[in-house]
Amino acid sequence: MTIANELPVIDHNHNARMDATSPGLTTELFTMLAEELTDMQPIINECFANQNTSELGHHLHKLQGGCVYCGLPRLKIAAADLEKASKQGGHLDPTLLATFNQEVDAVFTEFKAKGIIKS
Repeated sequence: MTIANELPVIDHNHNARMDATSPGLTTELFTMLAEELTDMQPIINECFANQNTSELGHHLHKLQGGCVYCGLPRLKIAAADLEKASKQGGHLDPTLLATFNQEVDAVFTEFKAKGIIKS
């Protein structure tokens, strides 16, 4: 699967539905994911560099769950693409990691704009 640039970084419709049933839930989930992603991104990058596909796949799978809850379709797709490649064996394509890191940066940019995280 390829990242569709027409997809939003954050699915605001998804988050509006969550907040309608539980006000403030989106902000709480974004805060938790931001903390987790801050720790997880360097681990994912290290696993990729070391070609540790088992651990890489584990972390990416876990992240995808958080992306679904938080309505982050582009990051979910990037994580899924990288996880799929890690399960196929062989040499991992560096463009998949670059795309993943770009999507993480895009999420952090959105979170900063929303005041979820500080610089």
